[in-house]
Amino acid sequence: ASQVSPNDRVKHLREFLRTFHDNRDIKAQLDSWGYSYGTEPVDIRAHVVPMTGFAFGQTTKDPYTSYPKADVNSANINVTGLAAVPEISKMFIITPRNQLRDKPQILAALRDGFERVRLNPTSIEHKDMTEGDSANHYIAAIRNLPPDTNVAIVIMQQQNKERYDAIKKAASGEKGVITQVVTAKLLLDTRKARAAA
Repeated sequence: ASQVSPNDRVKHLREFLRTFHDNRDIKAQLDSWGYSYGTEPVDIRAHVVPMTGFAFGQTTKDPYTSYPKADVNSANINVTGLAAVPEISKMFIITPRNQLRDKPQILAALRDGFERVRLNPTSIEHKDMTEGDSANHYIAAIRNLPPDTNVAIVIMQQQNKERYDAIKKAASGEKGVITQVVTAKLLLDTRKARAAA
């Protein structure tokens, strides 16, 4: 399963607005979400949930063309569907051992972020990594997620390319689960936590 990059999201929004620019109902809807028209096709003031219909395929072995396309229940803005918050039945938050003492503050920042985009997972479960925070420990934690997991949020202490690549490979390539990797350093920074979440 793939996720859409921030640049592609902006590109999709611009295409969407060019396609429907003269539709007053759609313009009013976009205004209510926090988008506005200016000299550029769109000035983004609202958070866009970074998932598309393609990310909701049942297995990574299937070609992405067989995945559900954008619709009001599963996708964000693209040329065929309006923005909607996807339904998430089970989310896991994976926390490494060296961040367990900061877990309440990290979870509070994430909760604030969920509320801001009206993301209400049916079930949020936690997986604490007690062994360590090497790439292998992250991979083991992801491999052991239940099969009905929709989304995993993985906390890393700070940026680390080897760990990030290992997490994404295990999650997308092996498990077929959508992941968002975020650093604890960012979530614990009071000036940046809201935007990061």
